[in-house]
Amino acid sequence: MSLPDISTLDNRDKKILCYLMEDSSQSMREIAEKLEISESAVRKRIKKIKDKGIIEKFTIKINPRYLKREVQAFITLIPEKGKDFKRLLNDLKLFPECAELHLLAGRCGIIIKVSCKGMEELNAFVESCRVRDEVADIESCVVLKPVKTDYSF
Repeated sequence: MSLPDISTLDNRDKKILCYLMEDSSQSMREIAEKLEISESAVRKRIKKIKDKGIIEKFTIKINPRYLKREVQAFITLIPEKGKDFKRLLNDLKLFPECAELHLLAGRCGIIIKVSCKGMEELNAFVESCRVRDEVADIESCVVLKPVKTDYSF
């Protein structure tokens, strides 16, 4: 099954997506008023977009600072040649600090976005990765300031 091409959506559908990405708690009525169309038309369009698989789910985004996670970082794990790191990936998913986990092509191997309570917790996480025999090298980069954190089209 091929994925839908977002460029096949008309301008109203794209605007609906933009409004929902901005604030998914907006009511159908609010979106309809902004687009100057009926609420039922908005509902039908959203259902169509969901049915195409373009919208996976509606969710919330919690500010990590409210979870007392003041430090965000990206950690790159360079795999040890010849080692299978499926177990490592499964283990990393269990860490509450692990916000995102991506398997990459090329030398990079794995990149992890972590959200930690402080530098001590970040250092402990990095060290727990460093001692793994599947990891040849590790590089961590602390986020100074998020610039863009959402998708657009």
